[in-house]
Amino acid sequence: MSKKQYHLQKYIQDAANLEKNYQDKNWEKLCRLLIDELLFSIQDIPFRMIIDNYLRLNIFFHGDMKINSISWHYTADSNLIEGCRTYSFRFPNVCDPSLYQTFNIHAKNLFQKSKEWRHHSDVWYNYLGKNLLQFIGQYLDIQRIVHMEYSPITKLFVNQREERVDIYFYFKSINTNITITFEPGPPSRTA
Repeated sequence: MSKKQYHLQKYIQDAANLEKNYQDKNWEKLCRLLIDELLFSIQDIPFRMIIDNYLRLNIFFHGDMKINSISWHYTADSNLIEGCRTYSFRFPNVCDPSLYQTFNIHAKNLFQKSKEWRHHSDVWYNYLGKNLLQFIGQYLDIQRIVHMEYSPITKLFVNQREERVDIYFYFKSINTNITITFEPGPPSRTA
């Protein structure tokens, strides 16, 4: 390989790496915007109290949260799924729906099409990165909710078409999942 060919190949490789890193950094910022907007709406939800006083006793929970002076309905329940205790929280999607388009689900190094159906749909994508998942767990201080001292295994699934996000937290030592789902929904049904 001549010196000229080497420099041309190196230039092409550096440009490709620069473009990839540039897109990844901007993508992370956009994802944080979406996740932060969703998570901000639930940061004051008393997860620990709901689990301790309702879900551990197998009592279905429903509540309301106020966002921009509008009351929104959310639910929580507990199930035993394949021997694993699962606490599920379902929240309305209160963010701007156009933000879902910021997820570049076709970026092979960031998302992978889920092989399993979720919520009767096959258009879910699993986030493959790590930084955003750590951010989500830290933001919610999720381990404190189940009285643990370590961070869980976290997974993020996105469904652009239905404007939904599922976040799974798995605590292996206590065989427990916490799922947080954001889905389209109307404001509260209560006055």
